[in-house]
Amino acid sequence: MRTREGVGFNFHAVSILISALLCAFFVPQLEWRFQEPLFSNTKYMKTCEQNGCQLLQIASSDPVLKNALNAGFSTKEIVVPDELATIQEAVDSANPGDTIFVRSGTYFENVVIKKSVTLIGEDASTTVIDGKLLSSTMYVWANNVVVSNFTLQNSETIYPGSGVYIFDGKYNTVVGNIIENNLVGIYLDHSQNNTLANNRISNSYYGVWADHVSSNNTIIGNTIFSNRQAGVHAGLNSDNNTISANIFHNNMYGLFLPTNYNEVFHNNFVNNTHHAWSNAGGNKWDCDMEGNYWDDYQGRDLNKDGLGNEPYLIEELGQDNYPLLGSFSELDTGLNQIVKLISNSTIESLRYFDSNETMSIHVSGETATMGFCRVSVPKTLMNVSNLSIIIDNGSASVLYFNPQVFDDQTQRGIYVEYEHSSHEITIVSEHIPLTFACASMLVVLLFIIAKRKRCADADGIISNP
Repeated sequence: MRTREGVGFNFHAVSILISALLCAFFVPQLEWRFQEPLFSNTKYMKTCEQNGCQLLQIASSDPVLKNALNAGFSTKEIVVPDELATIQEAVDSANPGDTIFVRSGTYFENVVIKKSVTLIGEDASTTVIDGKLLSSTMYVWANNVVVSNFTLQNSETIYPGSGVYIFDGKYNTVVGNIIENNLVGIYLDHSQNNTLANNRISNSYYGVWADHVSSNNTIIGNTIFSNRQAGVHAGLNSDNNTISANIFHNNMYGLFLPTNYNEVFHNNFVNNTHHAWSNAGGNKWDCDMEGNYWDDYQGRDLNKDGLGNEPYLIEELGQDNYPLLGSFSELDTGLNQIVKLISNSTIESLRYFDSNETMSIHVSGETATMGFCRVSVPKTLMNVSNLSIIIDNGSASVLYFNPQVFDDQTQRGIYVEYEHSSHEITIVSEHIPLTFACASMLVVLLFIIAKRKRCADADGIISNP
């Protein structure tokens, strides 16, 4: 009897120890899954075009803007007009690293910035800096300047009149502005390593002009439209710029690139007279996996992955080897995770449910046509080993689904086809949650312990009548 009880006791102790270790290891891994969204007040600007829709984030929760603001290392905030009447007075009185917050209103100024400061408007549509057709509306001759949330308009109409003119500037950020009715929207002159992000740039001769060795700049997430000559023009020796995730529509030329070694990918080109022109062979028109959306592309998708099988030829010289068959979009899940989509549907919204690792995408399109979505699912967001698709809670058919059109270290690409209408497409991560697995282990162990105890008790009764 002593031997049996000893064995039973040891098994019981070991079982509890194993259970505790399992839970101690697994449960902490689950904490991130149940955290609140990092940016719960995210706002979006919805820019619908004739051939698609892209959602661009422009609120202060934008990761690009957030990083830019954090980089300012602000030591003091000056409020216009509460403390000083004009923006120029605030700039002149500020120290490097200070933030100037400008309340809504129209300011008839030509602002000159020659120090590292951060300028933030209260609201991009109601905080207006008007250049009075006299000079550039804003002139930046400094490094590490942030300009965000303004309307910048009415520069002079002769060279170099610009909404924002950056001369000999590095690491400046122009983000979330409305820039319209200028000779040039944003002019980069002898300027490198600047970021132009999530701006609306329109009704100028050039939307963005990079000239005189303006290299290594990033032009990302902007909507650039109705410009008389070009949406973006990279001029003299302005190489190695990255032009990505922009919408170009209704320009004479979307892109005009007589320079080399620029990277152009994930842009949407819609209804431009000429989408792109280049006489330099060194430009790259895709990222080795995905290219751009061109609304006049006539190629086929024989392998059903959302990409054309034939290259798109750039006017004069160059080609996009992986043209997109739908518009490119980037959406934030609310957990500081970006999901990239390519679709010929209008993307109405995206929601992510952290509790059960599902993603819901609302799409719409012309009935009796076929729709598709190519979605890049971040691996830090969902378990991608076994993804499935449900449309309208199962009431609509999935015509085709490929759970892996590509896979890399950070994301997996999936592709789904459906008949167009208004749909909710749900991406489900099918796996047993670790909490459930841990609980199941505990139940099994307790059952085994109880069974062995009953056997031991029965043996004891038999041994001791």
